Amino acid sequence: MTTIRDVAALAGVSVATVSRALSGSDRVTPATRQRVQAAAAELHYHPNAVAAAMRTGRTGTIGLVVASLANPFITRLAASIEAQCRARGWTLTIATGSEDPDEQARVTSILLRQQVDGLFIVLADNSTGSLDRIAQSGTPIVAIDRRTTIEAHASILNDPTCALEDLATHLYEQGYQRPAIISGPTSVSTGHGRAHIALQALTRAGYNDFPIPIHHGDFTAEHGTQATTKLLESPQPPDVIVALSNLVAQGALHELQRRNIDVGPQIGLTAYDDEPWFELTNPPLTCVTQPVTEMAQAGIETLAALIEHKARHIEPAPLTGSRLIIRQSTCRRT
Repeated sequence: MTTIRDVAALAGVSVATVSRALSGSDRVTPATRQRVQAAAAELHYHPNAVAAAMRTGRTGTIGLVVASLANPFITRLAASIEAQCRARGWTLTIATGSEDPDEQARVTSILLRQQVDGLFIVLADNSTGSLDRIAQSGTPIVAIDRRTTIEAHASILNDPTCALEDLATHLYEQGYQRPAIISGPTSVSTGHGRAHIALQALTRAGYNDFPIPIHHGDFTAEHGTQATTKLLESPQPPDVIVALSNLVAQGALHELQRRNIDVGPQIGLTAYDDEPWFELTNPPLTCVTQPVTEMAQAGIETLAALIEHKARHIEPAPLTGSRLIIRQSTCRRT
């Protein structure tokens, strides 16, 4: 039977280094970790997870709790986190808890009972006391993409200010005069936060002659459709819709096309997050992207620091990798 000493000999490192490399420790360089993983694969070595957990107090498992995997952005974020966990030798377990705080607390408690070494959460803001108790478990917690009311040990957030300011300037230069905003629920930081930043950006760009309507609701295509219907049937319909979600933009586009509206020249439409199908719609959609890979990487590095150094709290700087991609859905002038 292959042992850890055989792996150490083939990789040319110590047994302790093999143990750290295969457990995801950040005290091993990427090159050394890759060499150890290659040696383990060549020798078909599989660490005894139970024995390792008893010896080190760690299971090599990380938990991720999200509201839903139906949102393509969350799916990409989860895939990126999983890939980076795998590179560290960690296993990622994903649980979905909808937007209901009690259900989120239930599935999170299940992961904690499985003795995960750390936990990522992408949850709603309207968390109850049941979620607050999670912070008292002693398990390192990193909130990613959304702020939460629980005392997370760290938060990985994206600041879209510059990208939304670029978007507002672009819309103004294209001659749009009556913007409207469709965003997510006010109970979620990405719902009210994006809307607030977008409103400020539009105002600074020159849209300050009249109130800019904002429609809040779920991050769903259905909300995009319903909000667009209300906007188009209002006394002063907009000539450009700023949809602050990929699914919301999908619903808005569907309603505009159903009404045979010429998207772009007649009414502009923007999206948030970039999806592969945005280039294939008619017309292709202008959007503000999010730095998904960078968010996952920052989350992994922060969680590893919390696990390794047993720090109680870390304050990473907000990421600023969002950018504007201009396509035909907001082009009136060439």
